[in-house]
Amino acid sequence: MAVAGAALLLETIDGLEKGTITRIPQDDALATHAPMIHKETGHIDWSKGGQQIIDLMRGMYPGHGAYAVLGEEPLKMFWAEAENKSYPDAAFGEIVEVTKKDFAVKCGDGILRIKEVQARGGKKMAADAYLRGHEMQTGILLG
Repeated sequence: MAVAGAALLLETIDGLEKGTITRIPQDDALATHAPMIHKETGHIDWSKGGQQIIDLMRGMYPGHGAYAVLGEEPLKMFWAEAENKSYPDAAFGEIVEVTKKDFAVKCGDGILRIKEVQARGGKKMAADAYLRGHEMQTGILLG
């Protein structure tokens, strides 16, 4: 994709230099307003679908970050993978699996395998590194 983008950029610059590209002003009537992003914008709603939550993680990085509350502390989440697994008895936001590599949280359409996190006052790290230093159990509900 980067190669295609680079080729398009070169083609555009060439067209601007030759005068073969016509600039078209943006129609302000068709523009939409984007609200200010605040810390609370990144609070994960586990009832949403996995891809929506992943998009929130990507959209909130590197700013405030997407986060959930574990106990009394925020836990930022940067990378996750969605899976279509069903845990009908689990609540949205409940930790349903813990492995040596990651942990899985029930979301609106399956689970999210959390791969990269940051605890308050800590540094960003892979979930496996976090799990080596922090106890994580199934049944815990992330707020």
